[in-house]
Formats: sequence, C-alpha cells, structure tokens
Amino acid sequence: MDVAALNTALRAAINGYAALNTWSNTTYSKDHDFLDRLDERDIPTASGCPFCALTPTGREAGEESRTNYAVFMAQLVVNDTTANHFTNLEAYRKHFEDAIKAYTNSTSPRMSFAVEVEYDIESSYPMLYCGMKLRFKDSVTIGRDPLN
Repeated sequence: MDVAALNTALRAAINGYAALNTWSNTTYSKDHDFLDRLDERDIPTASGCPFCALTPTGREAGEESRTNYAVFMAQLVVNDTTANHFTNLEAYRKHFEDAIKAYTNSTSPRMSFAVEVEYDIESSYPMLYCGMKLRFKDSVTIGRDPLN
C-alpha cells in the first residue's frame, strides 16, 4: 500500500464529496477548508470553520502478514455557539466519514477501514473538535511484495 498515493486519493475524495460541500455551504455559507496539517499553535479563526486536516501517522506491513495497514489522523473543527453545536460537529464528521467510505467502496479490490472517534466540545468552546483515527486495511495478494 502506497501511503502517499492513498493520502492523495483520500484528499481528492473528501474535497470532491458533494454532500460534504453542500452541508458546509448550507450550515456555514462556505466550503469546508482542508488544511495540509493542523498546527495547534496557529489554529484558523472562527471564520475558517469548518475545517479539517488529514495526516498519515503510521503504516504496518510485514513478510509474515498478508495484510497491510495505513493509519491516518483526521482532525475536524467547527465553530458553533448555537444549541445545535454538537449536532453540527457530528454532521460534519459523518459527511467526512461518508466521503471516505465512498472512496474505499470504489477501490478494487475493496479497501476496508476502521475508525476511532474522540470529541472535545468543551476545552476550546465555541471551537468544537473531533479527532478520528482511520485505519485502512489492504490485503496482499500472492506474488505481491507485502512490504510495498
């Protein structure tokens, strides 16, 4: 599994996912922003919300295993002082996840993924944070180098 190629493909899939852009425009009157990385010392202002960052964080492969894994960290942030603040964060997260699911369903052979979600809706209110650890599984076929 080429992590750099997967990173590029995921970014394109997320940015091109119509439902995510429609939701962002309906809720925030702008497209969501996609950051190359999230620097917690220099977080965009409220007017930059919603925004996300996707960072490759690991890879697992071995000659004894016929399965490779690529691990990414997604960070999603919304700014919301309304009563719907968690609802909006969760809607953003769900659209983001749906974009990834649409991409993995389109790969041949189908790539599977797992997600762990962590929320922080208190420490930086009204900036609400959702972290997603994404683990992509790629089965290695006979004749393919498992370390590639």
